[in-house]
Amino acid sequence: MKNSLLVLAAMAIAPLAAMAAPSTTDTVKVVKNPGNVIITEDSTGMKLTIEGSDGNPQYRYVYRSDRNDGVREHTTQAEGDFALRLPFTKTDTVKRGRVRWDMFFGGVYVGWGHAIARGDNAAGDLDRALGHQSEIGVLNLIGLEMRTRCGFGMSLGFGFEARHFNLHNGTCFVKGDDGYLRITDKNEAWNKAKSSLTVTSLQFPLLLRQRVYRELKVMAGGVMDLNLWATAKNSYTQGDVDYNEAIKKIHQRRVTFDVIAGIGVGDFGVYFRYRPQNVLKDGCGPQFRNWSLGIMLAF
Repeated sequence: MKNSLLVLAAMAIAPLAAMAAPSTTDTVKVVKNPGNVIITEDSTGMKLTIEGSDGNPQYRYVYRSDRNDGVREHTTQAEGDFALRLPFTKTDTVKRGRVRWDMFFGGVYVGWGHAIARGDNAAGDLDRALGHQSEIGVLNLIGLEMRTRCGFGMSLGFGFEARHFNLHNGTCFVKGDDGYLRITDKNEAWNKAKSSLTVTSLQFPLLLRQRVYRELKVMAGGVMDLNLWATAKNSYTQGDVDYNEAIKKIHQRRVTFDVIAGIGVGDFGVYFRYRPQNVLKDGCGPQFRNWSLGIMLAF
């Protein structure tokens, strides 16, 4: 009887001792400076959601404790931004199985390239005259982007651009009697002569983007240009007088289409752009197109 009482006492004390013993804990997750911490509870269990962390406003972490199945953990790293966002942009993360739509600003670029002759059209020796080309613009002054959880995005935007073409080897632009632009040798009396053509455009890019690894991204797509203004200009000195001659109404193509591709890390990238169509309308002056390489911010 005495032994039976000792056994029963030991069985009663054992659970109490287990409860009183210090338990070991494991650190599941440490998030520095969380943005929002949301705790929800329902009949299935409890869920803790963290949105935003130190240095990464797009971070998302979810921890779930189920009542019946024990504890399981699910972590989601939200896709980061492809471009600088406007103040009214939504900043919530992409949910599983869904896409996200955002308004954004991005693609500030400057580039350099070369004009390519395409038949002289009685406009002089184009290969000898055509020189380097420069450009500056914003691909997406305002854009609408669709993004998915796998890092893929597609956007349609509106921007602007200015291109500047220079002539070399003592050549200049003139306007013929037919009203069309021509390239000819400059007047021998001109000193410090420079001749150029500037095209100012609105542009509408349709771009595809893919995040490759962390902040490494690639981009490719097409751009429709609405070429609003085009002016040829000759600047020179004759005697002691400086002259600036502007030639307008030079019959530029109103609508052209380009292709563009680039690669970037974070908000910095490089791009290549090719314009297969001539700057001027067929039969209205020297026929040339161009390509360019450049750098881009808010990639």
